[in-house]
Amino acid sequence: MPLLRCVALAPAHDPRWANAALPWGTDGVVLDLDALVHPRRVDEARRAVAEHLRRPPAQGTLTPPLLVRLPASPPVEDWDAVNASRLGGIVLAGAEEALQVAHAGTRLEEIERAQGLPPGSLPLFLSLETGKGLWHLADLVQASPRVQGVILGLGDAVYDLADTPEPVPFYRLPIPRYSTPLFVYSRTAYLACALGIQRLVCLGTSIAPGWANASLLEQGARRASALGFTGAVTVHPEGVRACQAFFPPG
Repeated sequence: MPLLRCVALAPAHDPRWANAALPWGTDGVVLDLDALVHPRRVDEARRAVAEHLRRPPAQGTLTPPLLVRLPASPPVEDWDAVNASRLGGIVLAGAEEALQVAHAGTRLEEIERAQGLPPGSLPLFLSLETGKGLWHLADLVQASPRVQGVILGLGDAVYDLADTPEPVPFYRLPIPRYSTPLFVYSRTAYLACALGIQRLVCLGTSIAPGWANASLLEQGARRASALGFTGAVTVHPEGVRACQAFFPPG
């Protein structure tokens, strides 16, 4: 899969989000079957994903790859919903064990056979969302040759990398502290780069649509790029523009 600089994230149960994101000029759209879907609407979300992936694109239009975000140990109903020829890959959320990644790779192999797709054509991205998952990043990536990238899904670059000095009474000099978010971002980018895979952050995914601050999104994208990240996942068109501005192509 080509480099994903800007990826739109949309809740799977509401296809209007995904349809709205298609013309944003993204490199991919992720339909979320996990965190953005209320437990009572999971079945509805599965039906919406299945319909979306089975619907042919409009004639003469270029649409970005459609990926689906699944929990680390997806139930069989999730795999049934994504078993379609338009599936562009899987984002596995919250994986902590290499066995979870290997199992997802096996299920993608089964989908390729069922849909007549070339072997190895469906990529796997890991959204690392726990301390254990981040610590075992290398083991998780090496559990399947399908893994093409990691997403630092713990936190939001808009806030984690913000330049907001902490005020301390009666102390005017810089505070000699090492930023914990900076360590997490730096370590993730370093290991992913060493493994030769794509590395993305979450950019503004904790801000409600319609309330995005373009300058903060640009600041987060610029700093993530400076740390070695190659792209971001966002729910905002302003976030897409920030990605396009600060993550170099190719």
